[in-house]
Amino acid sequence: MKNLDRLLNLVVAFLGSAVLVSILVMAVVAVRTSALNREAAAYVEANLPRIVGEWNPAELERRIVPEMLSPRVKEGLPPLFQSLSALGRLSSMSKPTGRTGSGAFPGTSINGTWADFAVAAEFERGRVSIELVLKRVADGWQIASFSVRPVAASAASPAAGEGEETQKDR
Repeated sequence: MKNLDRLLNLVVAFLGSAVLVSILVMAVVAVRTSALNREAAAYVEANLPRIVGEWNPAELERRIVPEMLSPRVKEGLPPLFQSLSALGRLSSMSKPTGRTGSGAFPGTSINGTWADFAVAAEFERGRVSIELVLKRVADGWQIASFSVRPVAASAASPAAGEGEETQKDR
């Protein structure tokens, strides 16, 4: 009976220690992930205006992870940025929202520490959503994916002339 009590005490002590270690590991991971999330958001805030402020493809090229900058991508950036420059200069930009993680980024060949962020940006002639996937390289971030999508006008605000009564309607 004493041996069984001792064995039970050892099992409870072991399980208690395992739970405590797990909690500590999760706390460390949460703190580290939070720090990486802040760093990635700061990277986006600091670098995105340099890229899209005047739609300069060279600014994006400087920040792309080398394995993503194929000759085809490099050749495609100037015409893409030329067409996006029709939006005009950057007027304002929201705070970046997103998440960081480790491992394989879903649906891509990106592996390691990554961040997935979106920013709403207002330009002289339109609003867009800019989506970026960042990859942690050494002690910094680089852009692994960059896309710009138009933002539709809010459904809450009627289009010009909608909801207004005209003379003919009266």
